[in-house]
Amino acid sequence: MKTRLPKFQDIVPVYAIISFIIYGWTFVLFFWKVPSWLDFLTPAEIFGAFSYGVLTNLVESMIVILCLLVLCVLLPPRTMRETFAAYGSVIAIIGLGSVMLYQYQYRAVRLDFASGLKPWAIATVLAILLSVFLTARIKVLKSIILNISDRMVIFLYIFIPLSIICVLDVVVRNLG
Repeated sequence: MKTRLPKFQDIVPVYAIISFIIYGWTFVLFFWKVPSWLDFLTPAEIFGAFSYGVLTNLVESMIVILCLLVLCVLLPPRTMRETFAAYGSVIAIIGLGSVMLYQYQYRAVRLDFASGLKPWAIATVLAILLSVFLTARIKVLKSIILNISDRMVIFLYIFIPLSIICVLDVVVRNLG
């Protein structure tokens, strides 16, 4: 199993990309709602809502990185293990970006959620495959993706302590 998984230093940048996308999306939605919440919620209740959102982000980001690691284990080592940082970042950016865009369209345009899901999923998989193919062939693109994912690691210094604080808050709220 150890020979099938990528090195830890290749997993961290991919997790940083995933975290940046997931936490960032939640922060945008949360801060969009805060001004109206100030009219009828206390600061403690607002922080409670924030804590539950961050806990959800932590679980979601762990699920996504675990899915990528399972994919890495299932595929031949040459395919994914050796280039996990680049391919994992591309898959995360395209996959999570597609989910966010579909969710936005569902809310904004009021599309029937299930009717457009299958073509959207097929288009997403094709976009991921094309992006991974281009990343493998175009060295500059691979270098840009690796550079971006390395720079995203700095956000983990914010997200991880914030997640710990919010998990503790949720635990205290549920025990008390």
